[in-house]
Amino acid sequence: MERLIKQNQLRIQKLTELKNQLTNQGEISQAEEMIQLLINQNTALQEKINLEQQSSGLFGWLFKLFTK
Repeated sequence: MERLIKQNQLRIQKLTELKNQLTNQGEISQAEEMIQLLINQNTALQEKINLEQQSSGLFGWLFKLFTK
């Protein structure tokens, strides 16, 4: 998931550079929409990563409790 976030960040950077070169308002709008979708996807992925880290922390604590 972290690799996908990094790939999306690279795509966002390239789309932003492309958007800055565009003159057609329709194309600019499409680029902005794609950028926003990638940002939203990265936010969702980061939330999932955070949730999984919290879960493994809880289960790790529980596992340690039973192994003592």
